[in-house]
Amino acid sequence: MGDRLRLAVIGGAAVLALASAFAVYAAGSRGAESGGAAPSRAASQEPVGRGAMRNAEAIAEQFGVSAQDVAGLREQGFGFGAIVKLLTLAKAKGVSAASLAASIPLVNGERKADFGAMFEALTDQERARVEGVPKNLGQIKRAQNAKAKTR
Repeated sequence: MGDRLRLAVIGGAAVLALASAFAVYAAGSRGAESGGAAPSRAASQEPVGRGAMRNAEAIAEQFGVSAQDVAGLREQGFGFGAIVKLLTLAKAKGVSAASLAASIPLVNGERKADFGAMFEALTDQERARVEGVPKNLGQIKRAQNAKAKTR
């Protein structure tokens, strides 16, 4: 009886593995049928929730842009961390985040930014423009929470 149970467990695991592999294949082929690239992160996102709106508002307040500007970058597939980097670079260079985002190359349907290289390429004057600017969303939210507590 032990051998039969072992065979049943192994057989079930094999079926599960095949079903998972098929699901991955089917999802990939749907992306190929719709134009070759899998849907971008933005296309598969749920509607914006309160937490996401608070993040967008915090970033917008920090950089002096509208929450709609931040939402627009999210719709292009950028995460909040990448948006903070884009806005920091845009501030340093004196350009709009939208124009900077448009200059980032598409790779397999998604924007691929080498932020490290972009920051390294900044001049001393450009670096001075963003001296002391929070470097990520966590720093932005901590600074805003601290400011709110002192009010």
